[in-house]
Amino acid sequence: TLFRTHDGECGMNDSNGGKGTLCAYEDEVVMKQLTRWSHVYVALSEYRLQLLNEASFKGYPVVRHPILHFPNDGRFNGSCLTKEKKKKDGGGDGGGDCGVSSFMLGDLVYVVPVVKSGVVKRKVYLPEGAWIHLWTGEQVAGPHNIGKTIEVLAPLGEPPVFIRDCEIMHQFVAILKQKRIINTYKMKKSSTTGNKSSLFSSFRKKS
Repeated sequence: TLFRTHDGECGMNDSNGGKGTLCAYEDEVVMKQLTRWSHVYVALSEYRLQLLNEASFKGYPVVRHPILHFPNDGRFNGSCLTKEKKKKDGGGDGGGDCGVSSFMLGDLVYVVPVVKSGVVKRKVYLPEGAWIHLWTGEQVAGPHNIGKTIEVLAPLGEPPVFIRDCEIMHQFVAILKQKRIINTYKMKKSSTTGNKSSLFSSFRKKS
């Protein structure tokens, strides 16, 4: 729940070829990203407080494996690997997450990290229910979704992040727009409902 850097001994010689450790404060590009994501961190304050209360009184972690909310989804409980093992001799061990690399912030935010340099698109598995792409406002999965894979753009600074359609997320988006983290939502035809406007159209900047 903290937002901080891990600089270490900045500029001092170490095992990294004698080059030392790069500090965030020594690189302009890194500083810009640090500033940008600090605004995102602040925008999540109210939601984060809700999650901290859940952690204190219910024992739920703030950052969660999707299996906590989707225990019957084979992509998360490993049953899909069990099925693959039956198809192939010696294939898989019946455990793991079937290649799905994702995590949740509470139960309203679903994140698929991009960890390879140069990646600008990402195939994403979306678990059950309706999901809205944070950066475009497009509803990419409807309420009848039982699990689907889509491909989304994932440029630097805009990793695949999906949110639920609820008031606290509306507030989160509104703050991001105010801070110009999200400047405008693109008008896109929903792939599930056929609507041409975002579910967050009420937050669209008026001309």
